[in-house]
Amino acid sequence: MKMKSKTLTGALLLAVLVLIGVPAVSRIRAASYVTSSWISPTGTGWGNDTDLLLMNGWEYHANIRSVVFAYEIEGNLYAPVNVTYCIAPQVPRVRDLPLVMADSSFLDYFDSSRNDILNNAQIRELLSFVLYFGFSGNVRSQSGVIDPNNPTELKNFAEAIATQVLVWEVIVGERYPDFTHRTSTTRNSAIDFVKNDMPGYSYFRAKYDSIVSSVQRQLKTPSFLSASASGAARSEMLWTGSQYQLTLTDTNGVLADWSFSGDGLSFSKSGNTLTVSCTSAPSGDVLITASRTIMGKSPVVLAESDSVFNPQTASVQPSISPGETVSSSRQAYRRVYAAERPASLIIRKQSALPALTDGNRCYSLDSIRFGVYTDQACQTPALDWYGQTAVLTVRGQNEAVSEALELKAGEYWIKELSSGTGYATDSAPKAVNLTAGGTESVTFANTPLSDPIGLLLKKTDSKTGEEARRVGQ
Repeated sequence: MKMKSKTLTGALLLAVLVLIGVPAVSRIRAASYVTSSWISPTGTGWGNDTDLLLMNGWEYHANIRSVVFAYEIEGNLYAPVNVTYCIAPQVPRVRDLPLVMADSSFLDYFDSSRNDILNNAQIRELLSFVLYFGFSGNVRSQSGVIDPNNPTELKNFAEAIATQVLVWEVIVGERYPDFTHRTSTTRNSAIDFVKNDMPGYSYFRAKYDSIVSSVQRQLKTPSFLSASASGAARSEMLWTGSQYQLTLTDTNGVLADWSFSGDGLSFSKSGNTLTVSCTSAPSGDVLITASRTIMGKSPVVLAESDSVFNPQTASVQPSISPGETVSSSRQAYRRVYAAERPASLIIRKQSALPALTDGNRCYSLDSIRFGVYTDQACQTPALDWYGQTAVLTVRGQNEAVSEALELKAGEYWIKELSSGTGYATDSAPKAVNLTAGGTESVTFANTPLSDPIGLLLKKTDSKTGEEARRVGQ
């Protein structure tokens, strides 16, 4: 089985050399060294000088050149060029062979039996993250020696080693899909390749930890989110008196990296706390979509063969170099809802002439009834929150107040159904707009009749029907 690839010759070679950051020349070859040869003149070597047995049957052999750090230009052997990383720790690199370039789809043909926790797509993705956050500059290769007294050379080399170790961890199955580390009681870890007393170890450790932290952060979602919309957790937004609100806390510490959207919802972030709010209750569930940008560098694969790569039978080492920066969007989800809350209505009744009516037992506002309607013409009675016809009755002599009546939010018209003792009926309806969770009060001021007793009790002449004159008149 063959994969699509291109041999680096002619104009194509020029394009590839530009891609990997080296001058345009007629030929390129790999510089491959056992890591111990990179440190001199002290003789102190980088890397483990013993064989390592890694996970999933992988091995590191100290006696072969299995670590590739740079490609060199023929005729200028030690020119500084972009770093590249081996992807099969047990396979040697053979120098001075024509190179074949492949894009990251080469990794789709990787022998999946050699990694029991990542599929090829996951391997490719994690490698792109490692290359993005890892070392991607130039490594000096003068006579295969890194000067431990040159801080720049030492730091660059140590950071390249850190990147190489993490590439191996992905390849051999030491990293889970979320990039957390996996250990074995029977196998070495790839990091065992590095000795704690090697020159520049502090640079190595700092870069290693930085890459791990950055990749893991990219892959983390806020703890309250779900990976799929269908499996999203559901939470109720509660009424605060002015709005519906929900507070969510992220225990993963990555809330700042994410943005949020949802129909009719507002969002605010403070530290690890997200506040979701809306002024009116949604009709049903609202899906919150959280998004963030994921960054990587597409691996450029360089190999001597365009055959499907099988590390069990391969005799030459393919490697990857950081390609162009790529980005993608990652989403996560949460559902929210707000149970509709009733609005409250209170009727207040008072006299339009309190100087006449207050303390006068001829006037009373007690027991006046009011109807609530959904139309201005007051033809359609409204139903209260519990499905009963909405009617309010005020209680009180000089100033009367009803109990609160719960209704659904909306616009209503209130009409007086009966008059109080000594008052004319106020037949004009009043409009009111009720909001969920709120309370509105509507006041009616009735005009008192000037002589309510005289209107009820009169003495008339039995012959003429006229009102009898009072004594003294």
